[in-house]
Amino acid sequence: MNGIMSVNSGIVGVSVREYKNLRDVWLAWGQGLAIFGANGSGKTNLLECLALLLGTVESVSLARPRLHVPAAGALAVMVRALASDLPANPGNDVLWAEHPELAEVVQNVGDAQPALVRWAGDGRWWRSLGVTEGASFHEGISQAGLPDQLTALLIDQSATPVIMYGLEGIDLDTDVDTNVRRVPRRVRRRFSRTLMVEEVPESVAALADTLPDTFAPLRRALAEPDGRIGGWMPLMELPPTDHAPAELQWLPRPRTDSEIDEDVNQAFGIAFEPTVGLLNVMERRLPVATAPGALDCYWWLHGVGRQNAMAELNATAPGVAVVPVHPEGTRMTELEDLANFRIEVAGAGAVGRVGMGEGPVLDQLSAGQRRWADEALAAMALQYDSLVLRTSLWALVVGMLDEDALMDAALSAAKVFDTEVAKKGFWTSKAIDATLQALDPWQAALTLARRQPQVSPTGEHTREDVEAIEAHVRLAFLLHEARPRRIVRVFDEPEAHLHPAAQRAAAAALQTLNDQGADVVIASHSPVFLDLPGWTRVHVSAVNGRARVETIGSRAVTAQSALAKQLGVNRGELLAGISGLLFVEGDHDRLVLERLYGDELKAAGLAVIRMFGTDNLLAVAELDFLDRYVDVPVFVLVDNAKVQRVHTGRMETDEERKLLALSRNSRQRGRKHRAVGLDRPDITAYLNETAVRAVYPGFAGWRTVLDSFRKRKSRPKFKVWLKENFGVELGSKNAIDEVLRVMVRDGLPPAGDLGHKMKSVIADAMGASAARP
Repeated sequence: MNGIMSVNSGIVGVSVREYKNLRDVWLAWGQGLAIFGANGSGKTNLLECLALLLGTVESVSLARPRLHVPAAGALAVMVRALASDLPANPGNDVLWAEHPELAEVVQNVGDAQPALVRWAGDGRWWRSLGVTEGASFHEGISQAGLPDQLTALLIDQSATPVIMYGLEGIDLDTDVDTNVRRVPRRVRRRFSRTLMVEEVPESVAALADTLPDTFAPLRRALAEPDGRIGGWMPLMELPPTDHAPAELQWLPRPRTDSEIDEDVNQAFGIAFEPTVGLLNVMERRLPVATAPGALDCYWWLHGVGRQNAMAELNATAPGVAVVPVHPEGTRMTELEDLANFRIEVAGAGAVGRVGMGEGPVLDQLSAGQRRWADEALAAMALQYDSLVLRTSLWALVVGMLDEDALMDAALSAAKVFDTEVAKKGFWTSKAIDATLQALDPWQAALTLARRQPQVSPTGEHTREDVEAIEAHVRLAFLLHEARPRRIVRVFDEPEAHLHPAAQRAAAAALQTLNDQGADVVIASHSPVFLDLPGWTRVHVSAVNGRARVETIGSRAVTAQSALAKQLGVNRGELLAGISGLLFVEGDHDRLVLERLYGDELKAAGLAVIRMFGTDNLLAVAELDFLDRYVDVPVFVLVDNAKVQRVHTGRMETDEERKLLALSRNSRQRGRKHRAVGLDRPDITAYLNETAVRAVYPGFAGWRTVLDSFRKRKSRPKFKVWLKENFGVELGSKNAIDEVLRVMVRDGLPPAGDLGHKMKSVIADAMGASAARP
C-alpha cells in the first residue's frame, strides 16, 4: 500500500481567469513547484485556487473561511490524461438504448449510479456526433463522418489526451455523514472538459465553421486574438464530470487535536466496511481452511495506516512514530471500530493517541515535529479514502472471477498461508497482501471489463441478466474511479518553526516526497527551500493591485546563477536571503564598501552588485531577473552625481543624466529604486588621506587633488590622472586594499560624505529587512 502512487499522466498547468487579485494567470506546472514572493502579493490566493480545483475535503474545510466561490469557468486545470478519461466506447450505450428497463433496475443500485451518469453523458455525446456503435474511441471517431484531417488529429490526440477541466460549480459544504460507510469523502464539484491540442492544422481550422457544436471551443478560440491557453488550443468539448483529475492535500493551518482525531477516525471508519466486505468475499470464494474475519480487517487497516504515516515521518520527522495500539494478534474483548494509534517520540515514549478523542495528542511534540506529524496523519487519512474504492473494486473482482482463477491464486499464495495463517491462526497483513497480489485485481478487473454483459435475446430479462449488467456497470465505474490518482501536496511556509539545520532536513524530505511521485508545491520565503535542485520556481508579485505570476525561465535561471556566483550566495539566498541590492559601478567600489562596511551590510541583508561603470547603468532596470524576481529595495550608488539636480531636471554630469533615464525606466516598470549620488569623481577619493599618506608620504591631500581635477575642461579617468599628476597609485585592487588595511587597523573613517550616505542606505535596508517576512 504505497502512500503515494504516480500514474502516467500529469498536470500541464492551471488557468485562473479571475480570483481575488489574480487575473488571466497561467501557472505552468512542474513536478516540484516553489512559489515565492512578498507577503500580500497573491501566493496564498494561488494556493486557494489549487484547493478549489483539486483540494480534498480536509483541505477545503480548513481553508473555507478564506475561500471565495469562483465564477463558472474562472478556474481550470489542464492535465495530460489517460485514454480511459475520454468518452467511453460508443457500444456501451447501445445496451441501454435497446433495453432501457435494465437502466431503471440498475439505477436503484447506489454504487452503479455514478457509472450510469457517466455512461448516459458519454452516450449523449456520441449521439451528438451521430455515433451509436464502436468498440473504442478510435472506432467511434472514425464513424462520426468528420473530415479525414480532423479524424486523424483526434485519433493522434487520443493516445495521450490533454484535457482542460474547467470548474463550473463547487459546493463548499464539506460536512460528511459518518453513517455512510461506502462513500469516500469528496468535495462536490462540476467540471466542463475540453480536449486540447498544441497545433491546429490550417486545413482543420478552415473547416471549423462547418463542424458540429462539439467543436464550438475551437471556433471560439480561432475567433479570439489570444485563443490559446498556456500554449494550447481548445479543440473539442467532452462530456462533463464530477471528479477532479488529481487530489490536492493542503493544511492551510495547524489542526486542533479534535480535528486530527475526527479526520483519521472518520476516514478509518469509512474504509472499514468495504474492507470487511472484501474479506467476506474472499472467505466465501477462496478455497482456504481459515477464513478471514473482522479482527483481521481491523489489524490490516491499522498496518496500512502505520505504513503510510511512517513512509512520510521517516523522512520529515524521524523521531516521531505512529504505532497501532492493537497490533496484529492482540486479544480484544470486542472489536474497536476506531482508528486507534499511539504517537511516540524517540526518548520520550508515547505522547498521546489518535482516534480516541483523548487529546492532547501532539502537544508534547516540538512545533516542527507537530507540523510534520499533522501532515503525515492527514496523508494517512487520504490513503484510507482512496482505499474505499480499491477494496470495493477488489471485492467485485473476486466475486466475478471463475473457479480456476481463484484456485490459481490460492495455490500461488499457499506458501504464505502455511507460514502465516496456519501457524498464527489468523489472516495477517502479509497474508492479505500476498493473496491480493496473487489475484492481481487490477489486471483481472481490466479483463472482466472487456466482456460485454449478456442479455436474453427474447427481451425477457432474468435475475442473472440483471445481476450481470449490474456487476458490469459497477465494475466499469470502480475501475475508472479507483485507479491510482495523481497526488498533489502543498506546504505553505515549510520553514516555519524550524532552525536552519532542520530546514535543510525538511527540504530533503520534500525532495524525497517529490521523487516518490507526488507533485509537491511549496510557498516559501526560505533560501533553503528555494534552492532545491530541479524544481520550477514561480514568482508572484503585486503590480497595481494585481498579482503577476511568472515562472523563472532558462534565461533568467542563467542570470540568477551568474548573480549568485558574483555575490557568493546560492540561488535560493539570492531570491530570499537578501533584503536589499546596492548597485555600484565596479569592483573597486565594491571592495571599498565591503571592507569598510562589511558587518553592517551583512546585518542589513544588503548585497553589493557591481555594474562595471555607469555606461551599464541602464542595464540595472533592464536586467530581467532582478527586475522581475527579486522583491527587495534597490539602491544605486554612483560617483560624480548630485541626486537633487536629477530630481529638478538640472543635470550637469553624464552620471546624473543616466540616473534620470534609469528613474524614468524604473517608473515605467513599476520598480522602485533609490539613487545615491557621491560628490567626488571616484570611490578612491573617499579613502582616508591619513591612510593614503601612510602608503604615499608625499600625498598632497584630497582638497588639493580635487580642486585641480575639477578645473580641467575634459574628464580623464580619475585614477590614471591621479597617478600621473600626484604619483599616487590607486588603480588596482591590491593598491586600494593596502590603504584600506591601514584604515581598518587604525579605525580611520572615510573622507567626504561617503560615511553619511552609507549609514543612510544601511538604515533604509535595515528597515526593509525588519519588514521582510
